[in-house]
Amino acid sequence: MTAPTTNRKWQRDTGGFTLLEAILACAVFSVAAIALAHSLQILGDIVTNVRREEEIVRTLRTMLEEQRFLRPLTQGEQVLESPFPEVTFRTVTSQFEAQNRDGQPLTGLYRVAVVARWKEGTQTRERTAEALCNEELPDY
Repeated sequence: MTAPTTNRKWQRDTGGFTLLEAILACAVFSVAAIALAHSLQILGDIVTNVRREEEIVRTLRTMLEEQRFLRPLTQGEQVLESPFPEVTFRTVTSQFEAQNRDGQPLTGLYRVAVVARWKEGTQTRERTAEALCNEELPDY
């Protein structure tokens, strides 16, 4: 039996990658790595903003509790001292008009609201906490 003749011109070595294939694989890997890094950076920014907002909301609720027990309650706005340099807190107190079941006006009720405002990127964010208060403090 005779050995088949092969033409070396058409024979291809399949034992490894060509330089072009290796460069292409590196380019695809680089694009995927850059996309992953960018996604992780965005996720980190979101987590930072959420944690900051949670801290602001906790401070907002604490300030509301403090404002609820200040006497005398008077209508108006007041800027509060902020523990955060980039966040402004203000309190808004207004008389609340309501009626009981018999239709008689309830007196001495106030709506106390504490408003926090801050910049997040290019947006201005605002959160409010509010409560109704009676002018008369209960005896405990």
